[in-house]
Amino acid sequence: MLGNHDAVADIIPVDVPVNLMIAVSWFTAVKNRQKIVVYNCTSGKMKNTLTWGMLETFCRDIFFRNPFEKVFAIPNPYFTTNMFV
Repeated sequence: MLGNHDAVADIIPVDVPVNLMIAVSWFTAVKNRQKIVVYNCTSGKMKNTLTWGMLETFCRDIFFRNPFEKVFAIPNPYFTTNMFV
């Protein structure tokens, strides 16, 4: 797959944006805001940063420890920055 090992994979657990939506709806109702406010929920480069290289390693390790049975094709869990590979 085309990807950079050092790029941040902006993947967060689903409960984080759901909790944010609940908190924002409560805050909007309590403050009675007239302006439209846009909120953004990302992992970014803060705590517990996950890179595509780390994700590649995790997926590869899990795949080789728990291989699929009777697969038609074996998935390629490797990233490359070369578009021609």
